[in-house]
Amino acid sequence: MSIVNHFVFLQGFTSFKYGLLTALLSFLFMIPMFMAKMLGGGDLKVLVVFGLNVTVAALINTFIYSLFWGLLLGVVMVLLKKQSKNFLSNTLSILSFKKPELNNMHTIPYTVALLLGWLTNVTLVGFSFI
Repeated sequence: MSIVNHFVFLQGFTSFKYGLLTALLSFLFMIPMFMAKMLGGGDLKVLVVFGLNVTVAALINTFIYSLFWGLLLGVVMVLLKKQSKNFLSNTLSILSFKKPELNNMHTIPYTVALLLGWLTNVTLVGFSFI
């Protein structure tokens, strides 16, 4: 659908070329988080396809806003599950370059944070395709 979008609605090969560059940048942004098991492969794929369709500025803004939303959602989830002690212990382990306890790790579906990051970007900056 993204490729069809470029050739039917956008500027054809020119916009597709920039889309591939933005998709590569999104991959480079997210691969460290994927390798650290902070997010799953599906979240990585969502951001790469997202990057194929937006400008570099929209991608960077969305990535930054999604980090904020991911932090906020993660803290809310920890508080709701009443697991703040495990969260603080794992955070201190990570900050002291020790491996955290994997059975006490807290995860969230990061796609929700990406969606909220995109909505924040659209609200603050506006909608921008390639």
